[in-house]
Amino acid sequence: MYLVTFKYLVVLISTETFKLVYYISFFLSILSLLFCLFLLKYQGGKDIVLLLYLGISVFFDFMNEYFVKWFELSTNYHILNSWSFVEFLVLFYFILQIEELKKYRNKFYIFLVLFLVTCVLVLTFYKSIYELINIHKLYSAFFYSSVSIVLFYQFLQSLKNNLLRTSLFWQNTGLFIYFTGNIMIFLMIDYLYSDNYSFFNTGWIIHNFLTIIKTICIMMSFYINKKYHSVNQ
Repeated sequence: MYLVTFKYLVVLISTETFKLVYYISFFLSILSLLFCLFLLKYQGGKDIVLLLYLGISVFFDFMNEYFVKWFELSTNYHILNSWSFVEFLVLFYFILQIEELKKYRNKFYIFLVLFLVTCVLVLTFYKSIYELINIHKLYSAFFYSSVSIVLFYQFLQSLKNNLLRTSLFWQNTGLFIYFTGNIMIFLMIDYLYSDNYSFFNTGWIIHNFLTIIKTICIMMSFYINKKYHSVNQ
């Protein structure tokens, strides 16, 4: 009885909420991009990288939303897979700009090479770009979650300022929540969702909700740079 009720609720949530959450995420990303552009003069080098990240994200969301309709494409998986690849590279450049992570840069390059090798092997021998590929998404999620934990540890080692007044804290928090949540989604998506579209939809609802949290944290970091500019120079 309880299992049937749960499955019914999942279907209800998926059909009524999926598009709402998606469009909130999509338009919030656009609003965030405009907001951050408005505060551009208060931002540093690493913040500009996140601004670029937001811009590319909006572009891929636009392609995902409209290109499929305009060109009558049978799938949007190639857009999603391409975005995951670009996202990893842009955020990788972002973490290279973080002074607190400078001593780990050589190790980061090793993980970059492993990521690229993994992508090539998967696309060559196992999957087409037109299929949903979880491996590189999981790789990104584990990698950036781990980097976020390391950065939180660095914050605790040197509490020079109130963390809530530090833009990097907000940026790191947004990325940590987003990628940590993605670990569970993409670990389970094949097992739970592949034969049930409603469960598949629910997974993407959670993903889009995590995107909303990440976007809000990035917006907050740009505002913090303006309000506490001397602290975040």
